Amino acid sequence: MDPLLASDMLRIAHLFAVVLAMGAAFYADWRMFNGVQKPVSARDLTAFDDLHHFVLGSMALVWVTGIALIWLRTGFVLADFSPKLFAKLLTVTLLSVNAVVIGKLALPLMRDQAGSVPLHFPIAQKLTLGAVAAMSTASWLLALSLGASKVLAVSGWDVLAPVLSGTYLSALTVAFAAALGSQMLVPPAISSVDPFCRLKRV
Repeated sequence: MDPLLASDMLRIAHLFAVVLAMGAAFYADWRMFNGVQKPVSARDLTAFDDLHHFVLGSMALVWVTGIALIWLRTGFVLADFSPKLFAKLLTVTLLSVNAVVIGKLALPLMRDQAGSVPLHFPIAQKLTLGAVAAMSTASWLLALSLGASKVLAVSGWDVLAPVLSGTYLSALTVAFAAALGSQMLVPPAISSVDPFCRLKRV
């Protein structure tokens, strides 16, 4: 097969996988945000589980096609890796780690709180969910920017390091501020599991 054609096919498959994973991740975040004042239902938990498995599968395709593209372009010679490529690898690695954390920590947390309202979750759980959502959102926005920006494509670490660290720190700051703010605004008397939802679950 012609190397240029092979590269184009891999690039299309890679972009397709990124779009699938990013779309599912943003939809999960939107669904969670849209339901912060509603009890977590069995339907919600099933949807989050399905979305998580979909993202994991799409991320596997992102890695396979991405590694193939790196091999075609660099032959895995580190000297040929640009700062942008290292930044993309770092971002996708953090996305993958965050996906594992979601499966091992965030989803079980949601299952434990089935029947309760996310806005009334304990502060530690709000901070945990906020952190994984912030890391996911920041990573996908960075991946999109690194893939689309001509400026970042030719930039060194003097530009990329502040962009990456600033994006992650900003996202985490907003998430933690929102979690702490909601804790201050929600009266303690109603910060508990809805007994009617709990009875339904039983």
